[in-house]
Amino acid sequence: MMEAKCLDLDRSKCEYLNNLKNDVDSYQKCVESTLLDLSNLNMKYEKSVREISSIFELFQHINLITDYNNLYAIINDMLIGVLGVTGSTIFSVEDGALLVEASSISRKDLKNVKTVQNKLIAYGCLEGKLTVFDALEINEEICKARGIKSAAAIPLMKKDRCLGVIFLEHILENYFKDENKQFLNTLSVVVRLAIENAQLYSSLENMTLRDGMTGLYNSIYFEKEIRNCIDVYDKYGIPFTVAIIDIDNFMKINEIYGHLCGDIAIKDIGKLLESEVRKGDIVCRYDGDKYGVIFRNTFDTTAIKGRLESVRTKLASLPIINDDTNIPVSCSFGVANTNNCIGEAECKDVVALAEEALRSAKEQGRNRVVIYENRTA
Repeated sequence: MMEAKCLDLDRSKCEYLNNLKNDVDSYQKCVESTLLDLSNLNMKYEKSVREISSIFELFQHINLITDYNNLYAIINDMLIGVLGVTGSTIFSVEDGALLVEASSISRKDLKNVKTVQNKLIAYGCLEGKLTVFDALEINEEICKARGIKSAAAIPLMKKDRCLGVIFLEHILENYFKDENKQFLNTLSVVVRLAIENAQLYSSLENMTLRDGMTGLYNSIYFEKEIRNCIDVYDKYGIPFTVAIIDIDNFMKINEIYGHLCGDIAIKDIGKLLESEVRKGDIVCRYDGDKYGVIFRNTFDTTAIKGRLESVRTKLASLPIINDDTNIPVSCSFGVANTNNCIGEAECKDVVALAEEALRSAKEQGRNRVVIYENRTA
């Protein structure tokens, strides 16, 4: 009898322990499941924080851009740096076609970019479709040959109009996922707004820094660029040369032929000057009938004199016409560079030295190019 009671007690204990073990196992599984859910939530949270931080960082950097001429290139570099992608290309849209504005792809590989442009159009990017490409879809030589295994095309939409497309690339497979699309869409809005704002500021700046009559830069811009060139010269020793150009006997042109003809002369001479200088050089309407030209990164006054002599020669046949009358015009040119400033004047006086060379050209009979020469004691 006693043994039966003991057996019953043992069975009860075993049953209790088994139930307790099952409860513990169930609780442990529940805890593990909860911890896994929390871990996944934490990963999603961290990812969201990283994405928001990336967008905020990009927005901050873009809003500091003042070099509007290189806007696309700067934004493209920022996208690579902030997003950690292998490469990036920004296209603009013109007449239904994609044009490369900036790219990290080498010039050699960029020759084959037409295949990518066609693919982006075929996938509906111009209609606003954000597309993620996996390794199997990347078969163009421009991507595959460079080891690219995933890509994303992000349209820059303004209402129902596509202004451009950002094409991001990575050497890792599945770097861009469908779940990234919300982040990429937000990114596109930030970039599009930044480009629009920068272009607006650029237009406003052009209105204040351009001469209304000729479309050339004005004296404010001329002085600003002179200061920039001086800073670069002081820091890195990169030279520059300045030419000041004056229309000969301009008051007589106005008196004899009228102010309208004088205005035509100012505009036509400005166009000629722009056509004769290098792309990186700057032509400004300096003051009234005067022009200022900044030749960057050069002190080769011999080459510059040759270029200005070409302008002077072409002026002789420039068709400035008033009431079927060809009006003869000529200009005097004064040139100085940073080498002229050594031992005689500060670099900031290079414009004054060019003015002095111009006065010398006038005194010698006008219609000539005079290079400033340092005086010796």
